[in-house]
Amino acid sequence: MRLHAPKKALFLLICLAGLLNCSHKEDKAQNEAKLYLLIVVDQLRGDELYKHQDLWQHGLKRLTQEGRWYDNAKHGHARTETAAGHATIATGLHPKWHGIINKKMFLPKENKAISICDWGTSPCTPDALLEPTIGDRLKVHSPQSKVLSLAQKDRAAMLMGGRRADVVAWMSHDTPALEGRTAGTPGVPAWLQSAYKTMITSEKMPKTWNLGKIPTAYKQIADDRPDEVDIGMGITFPHKLPSIEKDAAPPWAWFYTPHSDEVLLELGLRAAQKLNLGKDHIPDLMMISFSVVDTVGHAFGPGSLERISTLMALDKTLGILIETLEKQSGGQLVVALSADHGVAPLPAIARQNGLDSGRIEPSELHKVMETALEKDFGQGPHVQAIVEPYVFLYPKAGRDMAKAIVQAAKALSTHPHIFKAWPTYLLENMQQDELTKLMLENSHPLRSGHIIFAPQPYYSMSHRHRKSAGSNHGTPWDYDRHVPIILWGQGIQTKRLNTPVQVIDLSRTLADRLGLAVDVRGGKPLP
Repeated sequence: MRLHAPKKALFLLICLAGLLNCSHKEDKAQNEAKLYLLIVVDQLRGDELYKHQDLWQHGLKRLTQEGRWYDNAKHGHARTETAAGHATIATGLHPKWHGIINKKMFLPKENKAISICDWGTSPCTPDALLEPTIGDRLKVHSPQSKVLSLAQKDRAAMLMGGRRADVVAWMSHDTPALEGRTAGTPGVPAWLQSAYKTMITSEKMPKTWNLGKIPTAYKQIADDRPDEVDIGMGITFPHKLPSIEKDAAPPWAWFYTPHSDEVLLELGLRAAQKLNLGKDHIPDLMMISFSVVDTVGHAFGPGSLERISTLMALDKTLGILIETLEKQSGGQLVVALSADHGVAPLPAIARQNGLDSGRIEPSELHKVMETALEKDFGQGPHVQAIVEPYVFLYPKAGRDMAKAIVQAAKALSTHPHIFKAWPTYLLENMQQDELTKLMLENSHPLRSGHIIFAPQPYYSMSHRHRKSAGSNHGTPWDYDRHVPIILWGQGIQTKRLNTPVQVIDLSRTLADRLGLAVDVRGGKPLP
């Protein structure tokens, strides 16, 4: 509210007389953030931010040194992977409520597992998501607010953007194009599509990924470590990328390089400028998920030279992103950073450090349950599917299904590499120790299997491509659940806290700042 001098004087006199509630409304409007930036770094472990503090010179330095850093934050659900993690961050609710219990969900009647991006009637709709995202809620609360969601991965962008975002976009792995939704309709704006195509021409795509300059302390890391995976560009620097033909989709290996994050940054800044984010008094929300830390982590593992190189590049990328949006919003910017999940060490590296580690073959689990069930229920098959962390049994006429589920869970728990298995229908009434609660928060009555299981620490299921090599995540153990939370910017006090918090607390805190109604099923305001 702008007032000329005579009118302002009269306004102040009326305020002093107590005839109006004039408690610093003009100052309050000037101090409120115009733009909220939610950054998700796919697979960033919580300990990496302080373990590698000497690497940060740009964005991560600003966030950790100027922001409110919660270094003891964890996800509160058992299945720690991209889809469940992004949905949890975006909704502020556990999978029990938002329904995204896994990136693939099994349909017993159809006898197949489908990706959540194949759930709807058109490619990668948010139809599988049962609850509104923070962007959806903001659009209802403030229809003039603009909401933008960008990522390399389809499920990341879609689950953050929800149903009402102005623009949701992700990078196609099959064509040289973006895919997504504009105001709920399939397709991305022509201007954004055109911009992306100019960024990934064969002339601009990198031919190699070089290590570059790294601090002396990191030079002792072996470049060729056991269990690293060659995804098509070797396992040592310099990594040679497959060539890209004119008008062809970027090679798969490109999504394993920091250049992919840099292009996402450029896209984000183009979109933020075009949409005029943070340019007026109405708050806007931008969400962006960087996935190269994840792809590199799977192939080369945490602690690898590739991971270090990626984190250093991400630090620069985040620095540019924050600085540019800070200027665009006139300094009225709030940044929130977190991750969808962490990651386990490479099995061979874990064993070098004295940890029992390895992969579990699904066929072994299938066999142990079939053998146990055949004793009481006759010839099988009894096990319909294993879609980690769930087991589905065939419903059979005349069989005591509850007894079969309990017996299969007990049999599964005897496998040497399974920590424990639970009948999902019993979780609600079990004693709620931490692990059981994590399982309960990850289970939905219409989508979960009959049994949910947890592998032994540092064990995971064999991957169809990586087999027994590479690194993985998805378990309820701390290395997969521990992620960073940082708040930075307008009205945020600088402090580092070791107070235990949950990721859903971040969403609650952002919702409170945006003036959204409290969802009692969600988290608490961050301290």
